[in-house]
Amino acid sequence: MIYFLLIYSLFFIALTWFRPKWALFLLLAVLPSYQIRFQIFNLPLTLLEIMILILFIVYLLRNVREVFKIWERIGSWKWLILFWLILASMAVFIAPDLQTAAGIWKAYFIEPILLLIIFLSLIKTKKDLNLVLGALIFSGFYISIYTIGQKFLGGGVWSTEVWGQPKIWRATGLFPHPNFLGLYLGPIILLGLGQIIANFRKNKWFIIYTLLFIVLLPLAIILARSEGAILGVLAGLVFWGLIYAPARKWTIISLVILFLVVAGWSGARNYVLEKGTLSDLSGQLRINIWSGAISLIKDNPVLGVGLSGYQKLIPDYQKREGS
Repeated sequence: MIYFLLIYSLFFIALTWFRPKWALFLLLAVLPSYQIRFQIFNLPLTLLEIMILILFIVYLLRNVREVFKIWERIGSWKWLILFWLILASMAVFIAPDLQTAAGIWKAYFIEPILLLIIFLSLIKTKKDLNLVLGALIFSGFYISIYTIGQKFLGGGVWSTEVWGQPKIWRATGLFPHPNFLGLYLGPIILLGLGQIIANFRKNKWFIIYTLLFIVLLPLAIILARSEGAILGVLAGLVFWGLIYAPARKWTIISLVILFLVVAGWSGARNYVLEKGTLSDLSGQLRINIWSGAISLIKDNPVLGVGLSGYQKLIPDYQKREGS
């Protein structure tokens, strides 16, 4: 493991030095690498964090003035970012576990700001933006292929979805939980469809690419049985269809047909009511989570519980299974 990390880090340093844009594209293409975790001098890190830090430090060494110019060009947003960072820093010392809170502070606040600065420094044209989207879509492709492979080669998890019913199989892709897969692929599907529509060309390779995209990524979400992600994608498509004039009429017609189907078919109507009233297992779990969070907020209304405090304290505020 240590040799892989060393060799990969040296490669990424060289790539950042000579081709910083391609280093950024590679980083975006391997976003799930945050799951490769290790420690350096007892400091917990991930491969994705190493890439962000290398990209920022190497780029800063070569483009100090450009980085400071970008920070100034952010304008009034920089004050909101600083305020957000100050609040996050205060939350570290409020947290019940200082070490875990410091790790969250580093990974969720400092490093995203560093990545934002580099992103704004490097991505300046529509071509650059298309390459960024291409990197994300590429990650969606290989994750979807791996996810579909789980159906035939093994993997995934068995999950209880309905009380009193057998567990069902759900794909997870490269992630530990099916919903993580849905959260990752859902936005990429909508971004990718937007890019396809904006750059559509009538040649066989682009058509093949489009067909693969609209089959593989949605199929992966379906195999994950991530209802939230599926609903999110459908909501995004409806929103796009309503604001995009050529598709508006067909979107409205589709919504009317969907309403009639739900109203007239008892199976669909019962499903919508069950989900809408949160009466199924998933809904009851969410109610338990929300109720616990409300109680936690009531006990700590001003300062909260700090970074990592929720994960540590929330079990005391949630109902136990069967209670």
